[in-house]
Amino acid sequence: MKTEALTSKEKSRLKYQKMRQLNQLRSILVVDNAPLKKKEISLLQKWFRKIEKVQISIRQFNEKDQKLFSDWHQLTFHSLLEQIEKIRSEYFLQGDFHNQMLWISKQNKMSIPKSYLFLQAEQDRYDTGDAAIKAEIDAIRLQRTDAIKKSFFKESSNQCDCEDCRRDRGEIEDEDTQTDQLKNQVLYYELLTEKEIIEFMYDFDEGHDFVMNAFKDLFAAQRMDLVEKIWDVTPAQIKKTINQDAKKNMGKSMDTVLEELKFIFGAGQSDKDDDWDSEPGDWQDFQTRESFEHKKQDLSEDQRLRIKITYRNIIRRIHPDRLDSLQMENRKFWLEEIWKKSVDAHKREDLEMLTQLYDQVLVAFQEFDGLGITALQNVAMSLQKQHKNTLREISDMKSNPAWNFSQLKNYEKLEKKLARPYLQQLSQFKSDLDEIMAIRRQVQRQAENIRNPAPRKTKRPKFTSRQQMQFDI
Repeated sequence: MKTEALTSKEKSRLKYQKMRQLNQLRSILVVDNAPLKKKEISLLQKWFRKIEKVQISIRQFNEKDQKLFSDWHQLTFHSLLEQIEKIRSEYFLQGDFHNQMLWISKQNKMSIPKSYLFLQAEQDRYDTGDAAIKAEIDAIRLQRTDAIKKSFFKESSNQCDCEDCRRDRGEIEDEDTQTDQLKNQVLYYELLTEKEIIEFMYDFDEGHDFVMNAFKDLFAAQRMDLVEKIWDVTPAQIKKTINQDAKKNMGKSMDTVLEELKFIFGAGQSDKDDDWDSEPGDWQDFQTRESFEHKKQDLSEDQRLRIKITYRNIIRRIHPDRLDSLQMENRKFWLEEIWKKSVDAHKREDLEMLTQLYDQVLVAFQEFDGLGITALQNVAMSLQKQHKNTLREISDMKSNPAWNFSQLKNYEKLEKKLARPYLQQLSQFKSDLDEIMAIRRQVQRQAENIRNPAPRKTKRPKFTSRQQMQFDI
């Protein structure tokens, strides 16, 4: 009995010692958690400073640089632009007269100098006539101009361009046919595996064409999930080429376009989850049944309540009435983005996204007490991604000549760069106008010979193809 009692005491003592060691270990872990948390907070503050720095540059560009650049551009190139417009108007005026001269010559089967004299007589009648005569001549000239435009169109294409003929040639397809083809294309991209997509990318040209054709169909179908699926496995070299082409044609990279479309389509799709039985051509017409069922959420009452509370906390915390002017000025763009994302996540009943956004708000206002290391790390990753997207946005702005205009001290280099295309345009208009006027002077000399013939016989003037050319105005 005594041995057993001693054994029980030893067991109790051992148990007590283990509990004591465990408590000590827990206290050590809590103490060690502080420097880790401090490190994460320092990292978060660094990302916020970077984002604020970029956003200050964006705000300066939108509020200051663009206005100053616009005023400077107007003052610097005002006379040059007026000169271009004057030459351009004169070119169109003379080109229209020349085209009418050729049209009259062709319709009335007369020489070009005689058609010139005909137009001169018409103009004299217009200048000396009353309002009725002027209205009559204006109507004739309008009909003549329409006929010339139609003749240009017919000469550019020998085929009939009516809707029925274009449909017979396969250039126009019925709406139902187009919808069916688009649905089949979307289904094809849905069934492609990641490995099969990568195989298309082995050859640069084939991969580039595949991505562009896929984006064309998937943008029309608003299937951003499939766009991201293809874009994620697209090689860097193809991405670089597509981004450069997009920036040249649209003023922004494809990455920026995808981010914008993702937000737009994401916000638009949330209101359409219950419209599966809608008419063909609607958004749901391009969704498979599997993807539709995947998007529907079965939330409990507790989850819905948490969504409501989290959303209200975010809106209440970032409301302009709760912030001072300095906070609003420094974080204007960030607050607008948080607001938009919160509204979108609330519509989609996305509790996870709302929780992440609320953690970002707490970190932004340095309220770290209720956040653990995992939450801080998640916010850091989100801020890093946001900083990357902001840099993409600013990269598009940097190509604008107004970027950092307020900080320029010498405008000579920028003026030469911007004046170059204007001077080229002016030179081209002058060259075209000189060509028309040279032909006009030659026709005028020949017309004078007809009006005031010489006593001796003269050969009938021959007209070169240069005199008979029409000018596209």
